[in-house]
Amino acid sequence: MALLFGGAAAAAAVLVAQVATGRSPLALVGAGLALASFVVTVTVKVPLNNVLARAVGDGGWPRFARRWGRANLLRAALSAAGGLPRRLTVQRRMNRSPGRAPGACRVL
Repeated sequence: MALLFGGAAAAAAVLVAQVATGRSPLALVGAGLALASFVVTVTVKVPLNNVLARAVGDGGWPRFARRWGRANLLRAALSAAGGLPRRLTVQRRMNRSPGRAPGACRVL
């Protein structure tokens, strides 16, 4: 839970800072996508998991499989897409560091 809410809080802080300063559009996009992933988790995944937990004895999984899978895929795609702009922002900043040749940065 700490990672879920901590990650959302960090993304919200980055989003607010980027809106206020406008320094990095990539960071703004990354933070927005990370927050969208959190919203999908809270508004779709958690309620579905709660209903599914109550329906286990009823063979409830087949009724939820398609919607649960789509929500999971959406959340994963948003998370991955949110990480890419942040990675590019870090790499761009590191490449501009004094004494570092362009392209010499290897960010994993």
